[in-house]
Amino acid sequence: MGDNSDREQIGSAGDLTEQVRARVDAAGQLLEESAERVGAAAERVRQAHLQAEQAQRTARLAQEHIARTRERAARAKDRELAAHLRAEKLHTDAAKLQERLGHPDRAARANGQAVRARESYELALVEQAEQTQRVLSPRPDED
Repeated sequence: MGDNSDREQIGSAGDLTEQVRARVDAAGQLLEESAERVGAAAERVRQAHLQAEQAQRTARLAQEHIARTRERAARAKDRELAAHLRAEKLHTDAAKLQERLGHPDRAARANGQAVRARESYELALVEQAEQTQRVLSPRPDED
């Protein structure tokens, strides 16, 4: 009888050992799978971080480009304003000269051109003010 009891206990211990081994193996497999998932998640995070950095660089470059473009536009508008003033002065001087030379019809045309140059200057000033307002006003998505 002792032999049977010992065999049952040994059998039970053997079964228990096998169950423990099976569970340890399953736990090891779960740990490996978890480690793989963590590694994959870490790689996705790394990729997202790289994409965010690239987006930041692109945004910074775009902002720099916009700033340079605005500066060039402002300089061009300044040159346009100066050209209108020069044209007005030249036409006014031409009108005075034509008047002195006895050509009232030519003087009248030169005065008309001077007036148009002044109107162009004033229109360019309005455009410049509108452009400045657009640049300085916050966009709706920046509020």
